[in-house]
Amino acid sequence: MFQVTESRPPFSTEQAAVRLHVLVRPPSSPSLSGLSPSYQLGSLLNVSCRTQPGLPPPEISWSINGKQVNARSFNISYLPDGLAVSSSVLLLRLSSPKIPSRLVVKCSSHIGQIYQDDVVGRASVFRPSKPVLGEPLLSAQGRHRGGDSLGILVILAFRLA
Repeated sequence: MFQVTESRPPFSTEQAAVRLHVLVRPPSSPSLSGLSPSYQLGSLLNVSCRTQPGLPPPEISWSINGKQVNARSFNISYLPDGLAVSSSVLLLRLSSPKIPSRLVVKCSSHIGQIYQDDVVGRASVFRPSKPVLGEPLLSAQGRHRGGDSLGILVILAFRLA
């Protein structure tokens, strides 16, 4: 119960029952793990974000290069003191040829519109290199039916001009 009294007479008192919500802000930014400095086109981006303890449980949202993306999972763990830690996993196959060469991955932790904090990570995306004139692509031991060695077969890539 909560009571408010005026500072000078005459005193009047009213009683009312209301629910009081207490916000416990996480003490620091969320943490990002699993982000590599570089990826090859076609590889898997598998990144985790974990909030610091707060109440109510902080929500997590993700963006890549400023565009909202959906997480694969979201979990809440309650601690003995009643506070909650949220965690989320972003899993994304980097297969589109439209993926830019630089990624800015952002994990945002928020409690409604009252609290927000972000952590940002950066990574590069490399396209597979194309064969260069004279570069060996395949080496193998070749043999014919008699079992005699035919030597090493080297296939070269030639660039047609």
